Amino acid sequence: MSTDNSTARTADRVSDRIAFKTRIARVALIVAIAGVVACTVIAYQDRVAREEAEQQREIERSKYLELSASAKTAKEEAQRERDAALRKLDEIEESLGEQNKALTAELRRLTTLEEAHAAENAGLKAELQKAAADAREMADRVEVVSEPAVEIAGDQTGSPIAGEVMAVSTRPDLNLMIINVGKNCGLAPGDQLNVYRGDKVITKIQIEKVERDWAAASSLKELEVEPAQVGDSVRP
Repeated sequence: MSTDNSTARTADRVSDRIAFKTRIARVALIVAIAGVVACTVIAYQDRVAREEAEQQREIERSKYLELSASAKTAKEEAQRERDAALRKLDEIEESLGEQNKALTAELRRLTTLEEAHAAENAGLKAELQKAAADAREMADRVEVVSEPAVEIAGDQTGSPIAGEVMAVSTRPDLNLMIINVGKNCGLAPGDQLNVYRGDKVITKIQIEKVERDWAAASSLKELEVEPAQVGDSVRP
């Protein structure tokens, strides 16, 4: 009996040890499985996090590339606009330069023309003054030489006008001459007389200015046969 009991106790202890070891093994297996699951979950989460991070990087990269492309396009457009503006500015400067040259040339031409006109006017004025002085001098001489005849012509109403060309302008474009009859013979501006050389009418003149004993007249070119000369006679 004691042997059987000892055997039974031994068997029970072995059985308990086996059951204990089995529980320990189960626990260890559960712990191992839990560790594997935890590692798997962590690995999965890490992979998901990496994938999300990579996706985010791709998104950011795409945005960066898009912004870079947009910035490059904007920069190129700005450069094209700048180049176009510079070309336009060059064209404007060139046009203004040409206009300035033209205006400068025109100003020089007008200045030269004004100076020429001033010189011509001064020459004409001097020539007129000289012609008037010569006419007065010649008229005085004629009046002294033929005073009775002139006074008779001037004093008698309706008496014929008879005189001579005393001076002729040396400039053809001036077209002026001085005759030795004037208000004393009833002449007035606008009157017309014939100029004779001998018995031949060589031109017709129109009175422009009248003084007491002399007058300035211009030749009517459309009726001129020959230019008048000093000494030609003047009468209606």
